[in-house]
Amino acid sequence: MNTILEPSINMYNESTDNGFDYNTIDDITMGYNNKLLVSFTKREDIDDLVSGITSTYNILYNKIFALEIVGTEDLVISYNIDHGNVTSIPDNTILVHRKKDSNTLYTINA
Repeated sequence: MNTILEPSINMYNESTDNGFDYNTIDDITMGYNNKLLVSFTKREDIDDLVSGITSTYNILYNKIFALEIVGTEDLVISYNIDHGNVTSIPDNTILVHRKKDSNTLYTINA
């Protein structure tokens, strides 16, 4: 399974021809009680992590994003899960929020 996006895409492209099954980021957040999680992993461990995540959680929108941390072999995997679907979280995983106007990911305890 290849989990790295090739070529890379702008996941926040709000055009109607973005290849996703919604038009804007606001369309996917309306009416859902979901949690945005990010998991940190090494490049060589990504397949095992994604396999564990998809077998444990119902991933909303069927989307998992792999973000590269420039200059390292580390990756950040971001995904949305239903609030009622959380009994535990994987190691090296945190709950984050997204600032809609700038698409910035942040934590409350930052």
